[in-house]
Amino acid sequence: MGQIWFERILRWRKKAQRFLQGRYARFDELNRTLLLTSVVLALINIFTGYLWV
Repeated sequence: MGQIWFERILRWRKKAQRFLQGRYARFDELNRTLLLTSVVLALINIFTGYLWV
């Protein structure tokens, strides 16, 4: 289960980065930070069993 979610998150991140590099390139650094934060939080949620969603 965790592996499937991890792969989905990675796929979503790649899509998001491709999109952000185009239209919102000037916000790229902020968006990269937000994406990394969301990925980390999602992984924590997966490993803790969604206890504090």
